Amino acid sequence: MRLLNPAAAVTTTSDAKDSGVMKTSCYSHDVAILQVKSLPDDLYAELQRRAHDEGTTVSDFVTRMLRRELTKPSLAKWLAEMPGKRQGGKSVDTAVVLDEIRGPWG
Repeated sequence: MRLLNPAAAVTTTSDAKDSGVMKTSCYSHDVAILQVKSLPDDLYAELQRRAHDEGTTVSDFVTRMLRRELTKPSLAKWLAEMPGKRQGGKSVDTAVVLDEIRGPWG
């Protein structure tokens, strides 16, 4: 996502009102603004393509992706809840294993 305010990574509208970043009249409730710095052009283009294919905006598409991802437990929490998370004294980089299993659809 490309936003005009390079100074703030996450700003609520109440913060924005005080700093002049954004007028609160744009929203009926407080929302955060997320700025992603140094997002590769090809990744942004893919976000735009997928949002367009789904008939939505990039912002709404990314919000849905984040919401879906954040419903999952963190890797640390998931590992803590798994019985026998370490076997044979070897540690396994679970994120790498999951990425290999997911392949290009991860």
